[in-house]
Amino acid sequence: MGQIHLKALLQNPEIEIAGLYDPDAQKARDIGQKYQVQVFAATQELIRQSEIVDIVSPQLSHPYLASEAIKNSKHVYLEQPVGSKPEELVSLMELAGEAHVQVQVGFSDRFNPAFQTALKYIKQPMYVELRRSLSFDHASDKSPVVNDIMPGDIDLVTSLIKANIKSVEATAVNVFGNNPNLVNTRLAFDNGAVANITTSRIATGTTHEIRVYQEGSRLQIDLLNQKIYLLGSLGNEEENIPETMPVTDQNLTKINAALTHFIHAVHHQLDVSVSLSDAYHALKIAAMINDKLSLVNSKI
Repeated sequence: MGQIHLKALLQNPEIEIAGLYDPDAQKARDIGQKYQVQVFAATQELIRQSEIVDIVSPQLSHPYLASEAIKNSKHVYLEQPVGSKPEELVSLMELAGEAHVQVQVGFSDRFNPAFQTALKYIKQPMYVELRRSLSFDHASDKSPVVNDIMPGDIDLVTSLIKANIKSVEATAVNVFGNNPNLVNTRLAFDNGAVANITTSRIATGTTHEIRVYQEGSRLQIDLLNQKIYLLGSLGNEEENIPETMPVTDQNLTKINAALTHFIHAVHHQLDVSVSLSDAYHALKIAAMINDKLSLVNSKI
């Protein structure tokens, strides 16, 4: 992930790369030599030499590194804070407010080209269904699905349905390993809208799709294959429109867009697209899902 970010930043003409840090010194030297970027021996020195800090470290170190950068009055791009506790984000929000710096969270699927294109068709969704399927991996089983994968998808849903959560229902299935491999949650909002999110780590293939239902139209957004299918009313005609956007490197494209937007926001003192408040909201809902799952399990 770090090299994907670095490649994206190197393509941006608005910035100069001050350097990079990796706790694996040999890996850092190899990457630095490959991209002709200075390597720092400690995070503190890199932070001091930078105006903007892009944190793509292991998740548990995110809050500490972000707070150190903010305390040094640096703007921060924080890769998905999955695993972080909501209260840690509150602390970062307070620090960022005191330091008058911008912090954007890397829920980069917001910048997926298919999702961005679909936004022009989405008006007032009343039912949203999101499905993400991944193949089983013993290594990834160490982190719970709700904490590891769902926050980004919760953020996608709440960016579409701009209302407060009224209730949360959830169920989970543990097929292999120590953590549930499949989690389904139903979120009811106070405007009457409903979202159904299903995340699976026991699929035979990979999928990531959103279906949006609203008055007059239904959209199917294939985030993985960069396709949109719109069924509904455009003008006076009923049309079924497939819209395809070929992308050579999806990760680089959406991360490039996310980083570009953040840098533009910093330079022009604009609001970031995905704020710490957005991430806090997603993590709070994830915590509610975990609480609901614990309550269900305690009754079994």
